Amino acid sequence: MIYAIISDIHGNLEALESVLRDAEKNKAERYICLGDLVGYGASPKECIEKIKSLRDVVCAGNHDHAATNQTDTTYFNLYARKAVAWTISQLTPSDIDYIKSFPYIYEDKLFCAVHANLIKPEQWGYIFDDFDAFPNFAAMKQNICFIGHSHVPLAFEKGDDIRPYYNMREIQIQENKQYIINVGS
Repeated sequence: MIYAIISDIHGNLEALESVLRDAEKNKAERYICLGDLVGYGASPKECIEKIKSLRDVVCAGNHDHAATNQTDTTYFNLYARKAVAWTISQLTPSDIDYIKSFPYIYEDKLFCAVHANLIKPEQWGYIFDDFDAFPNFAAMKQNICFIGHSHVPLAFEKGDDIRPYYNMREIQIQENKQYIINVGS
C-alpha cells in the first residue's frame, strides 16, 4: 500500500492541492494527515473540506486545537495568536466538530502517527534531537513513527544508538531498527 503522509497544512490551499496532485501521481492509496490543517493560511475551510474528502486519518495538531479552544495559545507567538483568532471566525460548528474528532495518535500495525510526540501529545513538545527522540522510541509499539509540528523534515534511526538524518530525501528502513520521521510541512 502506498501512503501519502502530510502535515502542517496551516490553511495553505495552494500547497495542499500541489501535494495532493503529487500524491495522486505517485498512486497514493491512503492519506494520513499529522495535524495543523488550520492556522496562518487564508483557506482553512477549503483545506478542511479537501482533507475531509480523502476520508482517511487526521491527527490533532496544536493549531487545530487552538482554533477549537482546546489548547491554550499563550505560548503561541503574536502572529500565530492573531491567525488563530481569525481562523476561529471562519469556522462553522460543523468544522469545529470535525476538528474536535481528531485523535492525538493514530496506530496501524505498520506505524504510528502523531503531530508532535508520543510521550505527551497534548502538550505539543517538539522532537529536535536525539535527546528528545529517546523517550519517544521507548513509547513506540511499531518500528516507525511519523511526526510533523516543526515544519522541518528530519528523521532519527535507533539501533544500538540514535542516528539523526538531516536534509534527507530517502531513508532505507531496516526491520531491526526504529525510526521517527518528521515529514515536514
